[in-house]
Amino acid sequence: MSISFAGNSWKVSVGSRGNRYRRSFPNREQAAVWEAEAQLAVLKGQIPPMSAVREGQSARTLSQLADVVYEAVWARTRGEVTAMINSSSVVRILGPDTDISSIGPDDVDHLIRALSQAGNSPATINRKLAALSKMLSYAAERGWIPRRIKIQRMKESKGRVRWMSRAEYASVVEDLVLNDPMMKDLVVFLTETGVRLGEALALRWEDIDSGYVRIWENKGDKPRSVPVSVRVQELLDALRVGGDELGPFASFTVHSVRHRWNMMKFRMAKENDTEFTPHCCRHTFASWLVQAGVPIYTVKELCGHKCIEVTMRYAHLADGNLSSAIARTFNA
Repeated sequence: MSISFAGNSWKVSVGSRGNRYRRSFPNREQAAVWEAEAQLAVLKGQIPPMSAVREGQSARTLSQLADVVYEAVWARTRGEVTAMINSSSVVRILGPDTDISSIGPDDVDHLIRALSQAGNSPATINRKLAALSKMLSYAAERGWIPRRIKIQRMKESKGRVRWMSRAEYASVVEDLVLNDPMMKDLVVFLTETGVRLGEALALRWEDIDSGYVRIWENKGDKPRSVPVSVRVQELLDALRVGGDELGPFASFTVHSVRHRWNMMKFRMAKENDTEFTPHCCRHTFASWLVQAGVPIYTVKELCGHKCIEVTMRYAHLADGNLSSAIARTFNA
């Protein structure tokens, strides 16, 4: 039996009588709990709970299917952690022992209702529906289920872009300085570089040099270099001396960041602001650039957007340029 860390997850492997059972977990604590349960099960001659299928076998339960698809599709990819979180939510709500051949439209409706009642946005629900769809497609391609059911995604409202004002940002930083200095460093870095959370957590020290942060793998498959502010450079210099030897934020996980962010929201009485998420840091970066008069194409390159249409969400924030245009035309 062993527990090892690979990619962004903890792997557990349990052997018994020539058989080997494996599972993956987002943190070591969950891995250790399952390892103990698995050890007890094999001693009793039983199959460990929610274990992945053995090589050559087909997945029968939803938890088995999630583990198989994780290892075959999501493991060691940029979206590994997010896929694990989304698929785990699906398994938890629909039931780990649910027979995958029995999953139908009613189950999808139940999943959507449960996620909606838990406060998930349509965009978040769609990510979890996508995880279920991928799992069922994988099963259908291998003949484990007759066919994949059609899963209708929810309509996502583009809505407003949630970004922080200068005053709000200062308040967030002030709270974190007092209560969670390590999280403060990450929030400042995210806000003043605009990098995605996953990009920040994957950064290694060799990716940071000469006042630039080099992003090699990202959502748009477009490597980019982001110059850092004086404040961020000082922050990185301090972390290089006293922080994790792998990278500035290597000790964080997506789960731990979300937990610490939610704790900060609670302290600041913002727990009901569902749009106030870590991604607001990136929105703030782009919004402040546009408000400062930075050309929209420059903002696009700094953010690493794949197409200009994404960046144009922020264009209307350049109020000064619009006011000047009206003044030049009609107030002359």
